[in-house]
Amino acid sequence: TGHFFDSLDRDGDGSLGSEEVALFLRDQIGGSQFDSQSAVDDEVVTVIEKLDQNHNNGLEMSDVLDYWMQLESLLTAEEVRDWIVYAVQLPKSVGQIFLENGITGYDFLEIIENGGNVLRDELGVEKSSFINKIVKHIQARMLGIGSIPESPKNFSYKLESCKTV
Repeated sequence: TGHFFDSLDRDGDGSLGSEEVALFLRDQIGGSQFDSQSAVDDEVVTVIEKLDQNHNNGLEMSDVLDYWMQLESLLTAEEVRDWIVYAVQLPKSVGQIFLENGITGYDFLEIIENGGNVLRDELGVEKSSFINKIVKHIQARMLGIGSIPESPKNFSYKLESCKTV
């Protein structure tokens, strides 16, 4: 965890400020998930509000670890398998590797160390693109980015006819 945190802490002061979180979002997560600088800025505010335990407008490593230990999901190997397949969007065979090895969200800290080498060396994930994608998604989750959406509420439907959908 220290290596991941230190890689984000560009100025080495032991705290992630808004600019450092924004750099991570833009450079590491980036892509289609953030279409504009305002989208990055909005997510920075969300991340800091969600993780900042002592309300000092910065994130210390303890903030990130405390958040991670209060997972709302990814507690079981089945949840992690589904996350790998549906959120990370990798083949079911990769999700099955996580299930067969009993990988839960609590194992994520170990997985991201050394750039995710454990994925190749111990779990047998061979494609570098898959390893990079898994590591980026785990890092994003560690910063509170991305969560399982809530189930729809007050959902109703009306069957008009058996011939139309």
